[in-house]
Amino acid sequence: MSSLNNLEMTPNSTYLIDQLDASLAGEINPEFESDLRGNKEMADEWNTLQLALEAIHVVGLQDQVAAIADEYRSARVITMRKPLARSRPLFGTYMKIAASIFLLVTVGGIYKYSSVSSSAFYNKNFSDYELSVSRGSSGLDPLEKAYQEKNWKAVIDIFNRIERKTNKSIFLTAMANLEMKQPAHAINLFSEVLKNNATGQDELFHDESEYYLALSYIANQQTEMAVPILEKIKADKNHTYNQVVNNMSWTDLRIIEYKGGK
Repeated sequence: MSSLNNLEMTPNSTYLIDQLDASLAGEINPEFESDLRGNKEMADEWNTLQLALEAIHVVGLQDQVAAIADEYRSARVITMRKPLARSRPLFGTYMKIAASIFLLVTVGGIYKYSSVSSSAFYNKNFSDYELSVSRGSSGLDPLEKAYQEKNWKAVIDIFNRIERKTNKSIFLTAMANLEMKQPAHAINLFSEVLKNNATGQDELFHDESEYYLALSYIANQQTEMAVPILEKIKADKNHTYNQVVNNMSWTDLRIIEYKGGK
């Protein structure tokens, strides 16, 4: 604990730690929300604390935080019951405990912030799209057959030669581009599928294109473009990928967005 004596805290830190302790105990301060609205610096620090709370789980500090929080609450009760003249040593303990909590969430937040990246998020949430075949491989057209064989280059070459491009051929070619680590090309193709759906030219592969378009934006370090699409999917319980999106780490997503998509 001695290393905490030199820990610098912002003017808002003690107040925020009080509010954090109250919120964890299920208490609500109606004035706190208005305080955040009127103080951007305080709001930013509070958001950082909220992100760090989840990070604590990642680095396995839950037990330490719970123990320190209990000690912190006990120290506050004792401090309030003792005469003011004799409360200085306990107040010093209280500040050290508060600093301990702040240090833990800061360390957790730093770890979380540094370990999250768009590529890691993409790899975690990307899964191969399996082409369903109901008529046997002998009935597949050349592009579908190349896709089934995971010959991504052949898929793209065939697509560039065919005249009549359907949502299916566009979508499969977009997926082939994703498999070949070419998200910018995939973005254009998934967007074309959605445009065809919007104009009534074709109605297939809508949900699939929305989901993989969002992943393409993340892979292309354009997370700010992906978030509205994922929020739309998350709000639509009938969407094919609703549960998948709900299971994503939205804390990771917000961190990536904050970092500029990287």
